[in-house]
Amino acid sequence: MKEQQDHFSEFAAEYAKYRPKYPQELYKWLYEHCTGFYRAWDAACGNGQVAIELAKQFSTVYANDISEQQIEQAPENENIVYKTGRSEESLWPGESIDLIVAAQALHWFDIDEFFEQVKRVATEDAIFASWGYNLIDLQSPDQKFIEEFYNDLIGPYWPDERKYVDNEYRDFDLPIDEFKSPNLEIHAQYSRKQLLGYISTWSAVKNYKKAIGTDPMGFLKNNLKEESYAIKQKIFMRAGKLSF
Repeated sequence: MKEQQDHFSEFAAEYAKYRPKYPQELYKWLYEHCTGFYRAWDAACGNGQVAIELAKQFSTVYANDISEQQIEQAPENENIVYKTGRSEESLWPGESIDLIVAAQALHWFDIDEFFEQVKRVATEDAIFASWGYNLIDLQSPDQKFIEEFYNDLIGPYWPDERKYVDNEYRDFDLPIDEFKSPNLEIHAQYSRKQLLGYISTWSAVKNYKKAIGTDPMGFLKNNLKEESYAIKQKIFMRAGKLSF
């Protein structure tokens, strides 16, 4: 099995505070394709931001993450069962789950091992959906500093798996009858402090610090001058009915 990687436990509180929230249109689109609403599984749930939304629609939501610190940040809900563990492990009952999702997480998995578990737990008409988001767009002339920071300064320090995000998961051969994905974006108003806080959670920032011994965030602190930014991020998605 692929070696387990944990890039986010160290910054679990910051991750929960600053990470982008997905639009309600995303969940509405998912539910339109579901035929059952008994159980859902949020694989690599992080701080539970997707699980808590699924709990509004499903009787039970299973949610797991390798990071105990991340799960400690997740909201409690009587409909959600949290576990610390890998998504490639046998954590949930077989043939019981109607919707399986992985948000900004599929690239970390051992794909073959993960889908062995998906096959085991999925109901006959189960839906699988995995999504992520592209580089943040400040919609400002300051965007050039974000791109220089992302590509040049911390570019060499991204984990290898980042390439799958940049290619919008098109590299993965998924066992689904794929739906046409919706055009969705994250929109938010970020203060300068919030923006810097969000970027500071990037795994490449942490890797740069460990390798070089200095904080690359100084580049952005020196160059981002606006008090707030109306940001957007494109959401990419691969979803469909499972077809094992």
